[in-house]
Amino acid sequence: MGIGHGKLLLFGEHAVVHGYPAVGIGCDRKTTVTFDRDDLPGETSHPIEIAGRQVPARGLFGEDASTFGRAVECAVSAAGSKAPGKINIESDLPPGVGLGSSAALSAAIASETLTPENAELHDPAKRRVWELAHDIEHIYHGTPSGIDTALAVYRGALAVYPNPPQLPRIEALHPQTDMAILYGYIPRTGATGTLVASIREALETGSRPTRDALEALGALSRRAIEVLAGGYADAAAFGELADRAHRELQSLGLSTSELDECLVAGRRAGALGGKLSGAGGGGAWFLVFDERPRADAALRTLQERLRNVPLSVQSITPPNH
Repeated sequence: MGIGHGKLLLFGEHAVVHGYPAVGIGCDRKTTVTFDRDDLPGETSHPIEIAGRQVPARGLFGEDASTFGRAVECAVSAAGSKAPGKINIESDLPPGVGLGSSAALSAAIASETLTPENAELHDPAKRRVWELAHDIEHIYHGTPSGIDTALAVYRGALAVYPNPPQLPRIEALHPQTDMAILYGYIPRTGATGTLVASIREALETGSRPTRDALEALGALSRRAIEVLAGGYADAAAFGELADRAHRELQSLGLSTSELDECLVAGRRAGALGGKLSGAGGGGAWFLVFDERPRADAALRTLQERLRNVPLSVQSITPPNH
């Protein structure tokens, strides 16, 4: 079975496109892929049948079955393995909300094909899964950054440093903390590519407010890395950084009133701060709590207040597997 986890970009969205560092974490939601080769003795290729029980073949993460077929062919070609006849897919990751659904699918295909053992951050086998997942992600998105697939493969909290045209440099963050995050997602009003392009266009036309906001987002990301890398992480400081970053994202027109209302409700439920996660225009968001029990209590409260918003809780340092 291949597994690819969803992601939450905690700090650095949009700024990372322009060379600043980012902070992200793999989330508990995931996609699993299983290839069935038993009915193909000695064959190297075969028509692909998709048998997803939770995710339909048509419209799979916004792509059709032929696109998915090319992704599988990319994986088996790179690994030199036999093409599967039937593919089973299960996922609790929704498409198009900023949780990295296509990267999780790419990582699941890559890890199923290469079947690595659990490996440490810089283990060559784990790196190869990331590289293959990145190659597959090109089929879904023409110019992926490598960030989403890194978080899908490695999990845990990562500092990510852009290194184009190579994959970004990543650094595992192992904070001593009881900190937890509560996250949810709402429908988006714009596509990632469109939102990224709008920020780039504003920069190219000389927008000083846009440049200043990206510089501030980059500085906040660096500070968040320091908080998570230095001994026992300060949840209050981390929450304050999230609030400040969200205000910068608001100034860029990337939040929505519905998303802002979710964050306000979360703060009333005891959160130390929070922000959108990803490109914006709706989509994913998260809240910071100093311990898991407080986050679990807030989850119950918010399930009553935000009835139509899917919500989840996880520790800031999930198991790295």
